[in-house]
Amino acid sequence: MTSIIGGDSELTNGILHVTVERRERFTERDVKLKRTMEVESMFNFQAIGSGSVATIDEFVLRKDEVDPVARELRKREFLVTALHSHELDIDPQVYYLHSWNTGDPIKLANDIRAALELTKSAFK
Repeated sequence: MTSIIGGDSELTNGILHVTVERRERFTERDVKLKRTMEVESMFNFQAIGSGSVATIDEFVLRKDEVDPVARELRKREFLVTALHSHELDIDPQVYYLHSWNTGDPIKLANDIRAALELTKSAFK
């Protein structure tokens, strides 16, 4: 799934965590932020039996990416569960879109990748 999504991964307590960085560089209060400082998208997968997984996701999006990504996810039967910002002084401004789905892990990974293709993600 990591290679499909195009990020880095870690397996912890049976949960696969996949992260995908953004191509932009971010600053907050004149401090250059590393990409791992809450400006990378995160996807978590948990096996739920019968070959299926649950995925809880957090996409880091610029304002102009929110609607296209939300539409793509809904088209693929993901629930969009939240949209908010974490930091008011980050530049460029980003929003955090959360989603949820269950099903075949390969299909879900491909669905997530399709949504990420609408962003300025830095794929591995």
